Formats: sequence, C-alpha cells, structure tokens
Amino acid sequence: MSAGASMDFLRSFASVGYAYDSPRVTVLEDSIKTEKMETNVTEDCKGAKLADVVFIVDESGSIGTSNFRMVRTFLHRIVSSLDVSQKGVHVGVVTYSSMPTAHIYLNTFDDKNEILQFLNILPYQGGGTNTGAALNFTREEIFTEQKGRRKGVQQVAVVITDGESDDNVTEAAAILRRDGVTLYAVGIENANKAELEKMVSYPSHKHV
Repeated sequence: MSAGASMDFLRSFASVGYAYDSPRVTVLEDSIKTEKMETNVTEDCKGAKLADVVFIVDESGSIGTSNFRMVRTFLHRIVSSLDVSQKGVHVGVVTYSSMPTAHIYLNTFDDKNEILQFLNILPYQGGGTNTGAALNFTREEIFTEQKGRRKGVQQVAVVITDGESDDNVTEAAAILRRDGVTLYAVGIENANKAELEKMVSYPSHKHV
C-alpha cells in the first residue's frame, strides 16, 4: 500500500506495481515477468520518467541469505526497467537492520550498468529490524541536495521488508512524506501489513 502517486506510477518506470504484501519474494519476481502496462498514461506515469528513487532494503537476520539473493534479483529487475540517466531517473540504495547503511546516493551513479553491477554484490549483514531509523536516515542523509536530490522532481522511497519493525515507523514515515517523498512498501514473508499501511502514502491500498 502507499500514498501519493497512483499504482500506475511505479508501473511507468518499472514493469511492476508499486507495493506488495506477498508471502514470498518469488511472487514479486513473477509479477514483474507477467505485469502488463496499462494503456492509460496518467500524469504520474509521465512524471516517473524523471524521478529520484531510493530503495530502502531490510537486511535483517530473518530475511536469510537465500531470500536476500532474491531481493537482489528483484531490485535488479526493477532498476533494469528504469530510465536511469543524468536527466532521467536517479537511484539510491540504503540497507538496514539494526543500523542503516547508505550504499548508493542519488548522485553516485548516472549509468544504469554501474548500479546493476553493484546490486549483484549488495552485501547482506543480518541483525534487527529498525525500519523507523532507516526512514529517518534516508530523509536526513539521502534525500538531500548535497547527495543528489533534485528540485521539481518526483521523490520516491520504496521500503522492502519482511518483518515488523523493532522501532516506531509511523512518525518517521509521516515526516518523510511531509518532506515531499511518496512512500511505497513491499512486504515479504512475515511483513506486518497494518504497519506497512501506516507507513506508506495515501491511499495505502495503492502503495503497499
């Protein structure tokens, strides 16, 4: 579920809907393979060709090595379908468990192949699930002009998580949304759907 942009928004720059609550990451991969683009082109779809998109990826211990490999594949497929360029889509990547880590800032790469190569080796650490801290970190350290945030460009964050957060996500998510970021969530395995719905942009059924 999410809020702000419509479901067509993510479809416009990735061949998959923006938010999912799915028992397995493989379901997400299947939806990428089978999703059909809708014929109606909304304003959100047009805007998606020019966007700053940050993926906030849960790497907690409950994910496990095999599932994290599938998360890498999922990210690889989405980024492959983005119009990544200096004047197009910019991509950032944050992973988090007990603590968040910035791997790619919005101004790190403007070459899609470099991002894809990095995603292939995105490290997995394990640990707790502090989603609220990751949202605050992303707002303070990633969505900044110094790190590549562009004025007048759609700002999008996609949280990928499999479990209930160990900290409070509601306030952190609200602050991030107030900062002009459309927030989507991808729920994997044991994700708390109610928590995801509180996190994402309105209406939640379009962003989770």
